[in-house]
Amino acid sequence: MASIREYKKKSLLTPLFVTLEVILEVLIPFFMAGIIDIGLANADMPYTIRMGIILVVAAALSLICGALSGKFAFVLITIIISAIAGMAGPLFLLYLIDDFITPLIGQQNPDFTRLFYMVVFFGCIYLIGVICTYIYNRLMVNIGQGVLKRVRDEMFSHMQTLPIRCTSIHISMVTS
Repeated sequence: MASIREYKKKSLLTPLFVTLEVILEVLIPFFMAGIIDIGLANADMPYTIRMGIILVVAAALSLICGALSGKFAFVLITIIISAIAGMAGPLFLLYLIDDFITPLIGQQNPDFTRLFYMVVFFGCIYLIGVICTYIYNRLMVNIGQGVLKRVRDEMFSHMQTLPIRCTSIHISMVTS
């Protein structure tokens, strides 16, 4: 459990960055409205410049927070997308049978174009789910390998601090 301590910081920073991004994105239109309603309407150039600088800084901070939260939350987003795509399967079958296949039964010349488009559409949803599943599994493997590497490195560095007598006794016990 001590080896996942390096991810606690990231799991706490992700919601913080998302919250900051949302707050800044909500404030940006107010800054723009202030520039238009007060600065331009009253021809107050110092106010317009001051609010323009604040607007640029808020936009830059929002972009930075969004990028940082995206970096930390990418695994979570891919898990959610693949779960939604997986849940779409049973709903797709229900919708497909009730709305597309059942009306075609008993028709002399059924038109399968709408059915074909729906099958292609849900095929694309499944493909997106497969891609997201692959991405998050790949990321989780990399994270898991990183944790194991860290455990091995810590164990190796700890073994380097032990006296030779201690390691030679334990090695001879294992080999004999």
